[in-house]
Amino acid sequence: VTISDNRLSAGQTATVTFTFSERVTGFDLNDVQYDTSKGTLGALTAVGTDGKVWTATYTPRSNTESADNTIRVNLAGVLDAQGNAGTGSVSSGNFSIDTKRPEVTVTISDNRLSAGQTATVTFTFNERVTGFGTEDIQYDTSKGTLSALTAVGTDGKVWSATYTPRPNIESADNTIRVNLAGVQDAQGNAGTGSVSSGNFSIDTKPPEVTVTISDERLAAGETATVTFTFNERVTGFGTEDIQYDTSKGTLGALTAVGTDGKVWSTTYTPRPNIESADNTIRVNLAGVQDAQGNAGTGSASSGNFSIDTRPPEVTVTISDERLSAGETATVTFTFTERVTG
Repeated sequence: VTISDNRLSAGQTATVTFTFSERVTGFDLNDVQYDTSKGTLGALTAVGTDGKVWTATYTPRSNTESADNTIRVNLAGVLDAQGNAGTGSVSSGNFSIDTKRPEVTVTISDNRLSAGQTATVTFTFNERVTGFGTEDIQYDTSKGTLSALTAVGTDGKVWSATYTPRPNIESADNTIRVNLAGVQDAQGNAGTGSVSSGNFSIDTKPPEVTVTISDERLAAGETATVTFTFNERVTGFGTEDIQYDTSKGTLGALTAVGTDGKVWSTTYTPRPNIESADNTIRVNLAGVQDAQGNAGTGSASSGNFSIDTRPPEVTVTISDERLSAGETATVTFTFTERVTG
């Protein structure tokens, strides 16, 4: 019993040839023994007319990896022309089957990435492979970048790369996938389909805030509500992060609005006897952090507002300080600012 290929991979078949020492009868597939879980044998075909040689096509099953395989003939049911029955069995030489295509597991060392962080992505194949490169890796390049691949060990099974998220990104759904079509094992089996890492989130967007004031023109006796609205839940926000001219007004304690950790308000009270056209309330974001630990940068300012808590004042002058009979004088009232009433 001979087999035309002793190393079978995916998509390959082999011709099995049964060559008897003399013309026989009674030989059929019932006399052929092999592991049907690993492959199938086609119908027997006589070669020539002398009744001595037959062939059949052996097809290995998919997803099989086996180093020890033979095809045997049980000679008990085979007769020669004289009616002599064969005895025992005869085996082919050993052949190997590898129709298992390369598979990979993709893992990422951190599934929650914030500003300044990176993660190690590891690609672990089930067997030694060739042809694996960055061109086989699929991910959203608008959200992050992947470094060059580095082989881990010398067995050709494991590679790693560093993933760096881009700044100012907020994304809950991200994966890194491998297209296996270009990857081959030692037998030349090409992978099929693609394999994905688990999901990971990216939040490299620092907290931002909008500062609004309820009244843009403040007079004596008036106050205004200042509201600080962050784009996400933050911690570390306090009055020490708020900047304004304390010589012109005072700010009350901060009060959380709601329970989502995004909005605070406080009361602004202008000081008396102030006249100022240009005023803002700013937040220094450096000490404010979001849930991922991203610290804010720079500062954000309210719109401009004016303060006028200075009451009107007047100077009264008379054009003649010594009046006699027949004279008149002009009395002038000069206010510090435009008045009514």
